[in-house]
Amino acid sequence: MHLITKAGLALAAVACLAVTFHGCKPLKAFYTFPEYRGGHHFHYAAPAYDPARKTVFIVADNRGTELFDMMAPFYLFQATGKANVFVVAPEKKPVILRKGLYVLPHLSFPETALLPQKPDVLVVPALSAMDRQGQDSTIVRWIQQQYTDSMLLLSVCQGSLTMAATGLYHDKPITTHASELRQNQQQFPELAWVRDTGVTGAGNCYSTAGVSNAVAGSLVVIKRLFGTVILQQVMQDIGYPYNDVSLRHQSLEVNGAAKWRIGRKIFLGANQHVGVWLADGINELQLAAIMDTYYRTFPASIRSFSAGNRPVVSRFGLTLIPTGNTREDRLDELHVPGLQVAAVDECRQRNPHLQIIPYNTTGRRYTIDVCLDRIRQQYGASFARVVERMLDYQP
Repeated sequence: MHLITKAGLALAAVACLAVTFHGCKPLKAFYTFPEYRGGHHFHYAAPAYDPARKTVFIVADNRGTELFDMMAPFYLFQATGKANVFVVAPEKKPVILRKGLYVLPHLSFPETALLPQKPDVLVVPALSAMDRQGQDSTIVRWIQQQYTDSMLLLSVCQGSLTMAATGLYHDKPITTHASELRQNQQQFPELAWVRDTGVTGAGNCYSTAGVSNAVAGSLVVIKRLFGTVILQQVMQDIGYPYNDVSLRHQSLEVNGAAKWRIGRKIFLGANQHVGVWLADGINELQLAAIMDTYYRTFPASIRSFSAGNRPVVSRFGLTLIPTGNTREDRLDELHVPGLQVAAVDECRQRNPHLQIIPYNTTGRRYTIDVCLDRIRQQYGASFARVVERMLDYQP
């Protein structure tokens, strides 16, 4: 009996270790943002500057920038056909996007001074600093120097921390991700933090709730700059599920019940190795929606891949650098924007049981909704609702 007990305890210990190891991989993947360690011999091609168009700067932090926060405004302002849109960063080197992608900025901060005028719109996504003390003084000071009374400011999600640090939102309403509102209010009590809205706006200062609300915030500014006709064209282009910009929103935090479901999934569920295929001409908004939504399922890993592991150029001219290696990395499922399924043979050779998930670019259905439908099938409706909360998304 004693031997049986010892054997049982040993088996239980092994099982516990296996479950712990199984759960640690997605946790590590979720919180790890590897630095770019490849070559730096890139061709940096800034978009042509048209003085007749409005100019939009989207700030990126080389050390880490939220993927959807940055890519959604980039795509939407480009889709108007009426804006010069530049991704600008402190340094002329790859930007780490959270999660699973690198991107080249168009201009470094010093190079923006070479343009003939300051931007009409300045967008600040969530950057690498997660608190007041950690704010990058170079970024904060540069934003302050760019600001003019005629400029429109758009803070996206936790870009609110950086904008708060600039002092430009003093006496203006500001919001952020529902799960960060209380902490932000404690760190910047002098600002007027607002709950239960997707977008705030007062004077020239706008802000959005978390992640997915980057779309609504960008559309609000687009409507102000270019009018209703252009707004409707852009909304139709992305399959926006409302007739006008929806500001309806509840500040629903990722609470204890949601964290319990996350724990149950990562320790007891199927943690997939997820890949997203990059190809020239890829739709930036679709790519960002897929990667940011699946990142929040806590996969064992999430990476981007391309033919020959080469950089690609997106629809509106962003140079995207994959984080995965088709000849080395394990994959369970590969998401393929634009139906370019025939191009993924490199990944199939290493992963014979690879599941391919294609995305139609002409279906005109909002990509986040498409992803959430599949997540419900994979992990259940309750876990899909957790992903919605992490995206601060309320369909």
